[in-house]
Formats: sequence, C-alpha cells, structure tokens
Amino acid sequence: AVAAGMVFGIFAAFATEPFGVDALNIQAWGGWPLTVHSAFWGLLVNMVTVAVISAISPSPEGIAHRETYHRDRHEGARDTGPHSSGPKGAAALALVWVVFAAGPGTVVGNAAFGAPNTPADWLFGIPSLWAWQALWWGLGVVMLLYVSKTVRSET
Repeated sequence: AVAAGMVFGIFAAFATEPFGVDALNIQAWGGWPLTVHSAFWGLLVNMVTVAVISAISPSPEGIAHRETYHRDRHEGARDTGPHSSGPKGAAALALVWVVFAAGPGTVVGNAAFGAPNTPADWLFGIPSLWAWQALWWGLGVVMLLYVSKTVRSET
C-alpha cells in the first residue's frame, strides 16, 4: 500500500506541475490545478491510495504483526528507572531543539557569537547565525541519538 501510494503520489505531483502538464500533454488542467501546489496533490493522492488499498486488503497476519509490534514498542518505551525522564523527557528535549534550531529561538543566534554587521567581531570567522545553526544542527544529531536510545528504537 505504501509503495503504491508513493508511486501514485509522485505521478500526481508530476502531472500537476507545469513541466509535467506540458510533458504529458494534459489538456484537462494547467499547472497547479485550483491554484494548489503540486505537493498537495501528490500527498492527497498518496494518502487516498494508501487508505483505499489498506481498507480493501487487511490481512489477519499483518494486523497481528502490527499489534505485536506496537505492544512491544509501548512496553519498551516505559521509564527505565527512578530518575529516568523517559519518552516525556526526550519529547521535551526535542521540542527545545526545534525552538532553537528551526523556530523562533534562532533569533538568539543573530548576535550570539558576534554582532551581525561587524565581521571583525565574529567569534568563529563566520556570521553568528551560521555558527548558531551549525551548533544546533550538530546538537540535533546528538539529540536524535539520545531520543532513539530513550524510546529504545536505536539499531
């Protein structure tokens, strides 16, 4: 279902992009039908395809496997000790990372390592915001390792 959804979604995105409309010689619509971006049409077709295929072909073995998998994941993600913050702490850490790496906290990075308009004051020889982003995206790798270990999904 997922593979079919991906194939149909990619085709829908291509067929609703101006280049795809020209390449396929589609006369029914122009690029971006209803002024909605091609990515939306691809996602919509993907989700509908996956939902329809999943609804018409549920296998008992697949359902049993899914239930076993989710039960094991739920049991494995529980707190492991009296001082463990567990998945809730990992989620809080991820939220802090999102705020400072990609959200409103990036404003702090404008002047964290030197004034933006005075290159002579830049601590690392690059604009402060660049250094801020490199720092937080590096911390993001560490955070992902911690979160995956906390919820026991590391391999």
